[in-house]
Amino acid sequence: PQYSADWGDYISFAKHMRDKADDDGSDLLVVDTGDRIEGNGLYDASDPKGRYTFDIIKEQEIDIICSGNHELYKSNSSEDEFRQTVPGFKGSYIASNLDIYYPDTDAFEPLAPRFKKFTTKNQGIRIIAFGFLYDFNGNANNTKVQPVEETVKEQWFQDAIRDRDVDLFL
Repeated sequence: PQYSADWGDYISFAKHMRDKADDDGSDLLVVDTGDRIEGNGLYDASDPKGRYTFDIIKEQEIDIICSGNHELYKSNSSEDEFRQTVPGFKGSYIASNLDIYYPDTDAFEPLAPRFKKFTTKNQGIRIIAFGFLYDFNGNANNTKVQPVEETVKEQWFQDAIRDRDVDLFL
């Protein structure tokens, strides 16, 4: 019992750690690499999966967030990710090699921006962050995961890694 926690505990912990970093002039980056609807110790047991998690996680300040494979197994989960989580973390959500079917355009388009360039608050570290998902192929047919080996050949990626105004790639 002394080691149990829930989303509220995690949100509170991250807030206190961020405040502590601000107080001493350091930077804290909170990164969420996915598997929010299952596959971790904090997901909910709802049906459909993640029904409550989507509302709770919006309370968390996250610097970089991307999808894991668990958000892609079922089409309704990836649609929820696209319609709720991506807009809830606009500017922080990245999807370097993940596309979703857009009914409006009848085509596959990026789930979110391919990368994020930002500067940390306290130390001014210039970062370019990517949000790659491993070469996963168990996803529903409304999403496409491009192999990393192909993605890194694309012009947007080549331009990003040649940016000279960067201190760190994440």
